Amino acid sequence: MRNIAKRAALSAAVCIAAIRLAAAPEDGGFATVLIPSRRIVLAARVNSTVAKHKFKEGEKFDKGDVLIELDSTIYKQILKRAEAEYAYYKKEAERNKGLLADSAVGEAEYAKSVLMRDSSAASLEIARRNLERCVIRAPFAGRVAKRLAEEFEYVKTSQPLLEIIDDRTLLAVVHLPAEIRNAIHIGSEAVVRLDATGREITGRVREISAEIDPASRSFTVKIAIDNKNSKLVPGMSGTIRFPKRDKKTDGNKKNPAETGRKGN
Repeated sequence: MRNIAKRAALSAAVCIAAIRLAAAPEDGGFATVLIPSRRIVLAARVNSTVAKHKFKEGEKFDKGDVLIELDSTIYKQILKRAEAEYAYYKKEAERNKGLLADSAVGEAEYAKSVLMRDSSAASLEIARRNLERCVIRAPFAGRVAKRLAEEFEYVKTSQPLLEIIDDRTLLAVVHLPAEIRNAIHIGSEAVVRLDATGREITGRVREISAEIDPASRSFTVKIAIDNKNSKLVPGMSGTIRFPKRDKKTDGNKKNPAETGRKGN
């Protein structure tokens, strides 16, 4: 237990030290890394075999594009049977309705035919939905990050198939010291300088964590960066600064020369 406590204390100390170093670098920036604005895993909604991947890893796609096709052979057969059953029971219910008016059948028999018609209608709708689920479409425009199931592989319902990202907008994630929490607001301008290229990009604060981490005495901020031209890649690192906050800080600093003159 003592060793665990020591390791936990050491980990916290390292975390705090890292935050302090990031909070006060020489150029006044804060360490940041770019992540996709959205990252989701698409899963199978029916049991089947992966028939085809439409996009390779890293390729871009538009919203609504077919990403994966699952083998639909059995689901087409199930739908065909469901259509036939519904057509039969629908006609049976209509026939019994006429016979009921002529007192040729009883209420119970007519009610049973209506029940079978409604039940077959529900089965038909389920069959249609399951066939549709054999085609997996993109919920948003983005890029394929990773294949989680290969072609010809049998998959079950809820099994992960594909990881996709939305990199049209990237988020610069930064951990800031608690001391400047009140100086950062949603919509605040931020400038990101990328380590790899030295290029500076302007963004706006999109999210601010609701709580301050007591261990590191920091809070998390996410800045939205436009990436419609796809020139930026998730995982890029850099430093970030907030121009308006810097100006306020500089304005509050006293000029040493002026202080000297006042003393004289």
